[in-house]
Parts: sequence; structure tokens; C-alpha cells
Amino acid sequence: ELKNHKNVTKNLIIGWMGSPENFENIKKIEDALIEVEMKNNNVKFVFICRETFELKLNNVEFLKWADEGFDYFKTIASFDIGLAPMMEANERNLAKTAFKTLEYMSSGVAFVSSPWGTPEHLEHGENVLLAHNNKEWTVHICSLILSKEKREQMGQNAYKTMVDKFSYSAVYKEIKNILLHD
Repeated sequence: ELKNHKNVTKNLIIGWMGSPENFENIKKIEDALIEVEMKNNNVKFVFICRETFELKLNNVEFLKWADEGFDYFKTIASFDIGLAPMMEANERNLAKTAFKTLEYMSSGVAFVSSPWGTPEHLEHGENVLLAHNNKEWTVHICSLILSKEKREQMGQNAYKTMVDKFSYSAVYKEIKNILLHD
């Protein structure tokens, strides 16, 4: 499902999806998210996770994959800004960051990510915003909140990168050559 930038909702949706174990990364940027919310009263945080957690955010919603009528891809595409925080550069997080970024890219959603584990074709300021610390998380999320044009452009650039570099048609010949040793 591709992000429809023409749909305008009352609140901008800042979203994340992942396991309870990976929610620890959201907790590590909670102070940045609180600051974002304090500066912008038009945001809503949506977290897709098997469990819910206590956060000091005012406008937050937890969704579960098992919720009746839940559509994962439509929910991701409803995000205005995606979050991919992986605050430690360990092997698990490296893979998780890459997977999250690909999900946002395939939906055309602008996103902020930790700098490690991102696919090599992502370029800060072009198709992703990379945050190294809480201050950068706050600054980058706020910059996307303040500019609809920037959100749209970054989401479109991310989607184009996905199609050009990671889609079936983009990688088919390479995979075929690897498997068949051509």
C-alpha cells in the first residue's frame, strides 16, 4: 500500500512497528518524542506491537496485528513519519533497521532512522533523515512535521529508491546470476 499524500488528517501520524523487545529502542528516544509532542500539538504516535507500554506521551495509540480489521500495510501507509530507531549497533539491530526502512520505503513514507544498518542506497536528506542522538531525533522529526512538501518528497524519493534498487524487477537478474552462477 502506497502513502496517499492527499489524505489530510487532523493529526500527523508518527509511527513505528516492531516486537516488544525492539520497543526498547522507542523508550530510548522517548525524551525526543516528548519534546516533539510539546513543540507540535498536531501529532499522534501510533505503535504497532504485540504489547502496550507506558510512555509519557499524551497522544499515543497501540495497535496489534491481531486487532479485528487491522491491515498492516494500510496502517504503515497511514503514517506521515516513520521511526526506525536502533540505538545500539549490534547484529540484531543492523538487520532490524534495514527491514524497517524497506517497509517505509515501499509505502512511500518519509522516515527518520538510526544511521547503522540502513540500506546502502539511502542518503541523508534525500530519502531518509539519519539521527545519531536524541537531539537529532527531535530536530529531524520536527523538520518533517513542519514541511508537508519535505515529507512528500522524501517519501517519494524513498519509494523510487525501493523500486529502482530493491524491487523484484531490479534484483531479478542479479539473483538469477548468483543462483545459476552465470
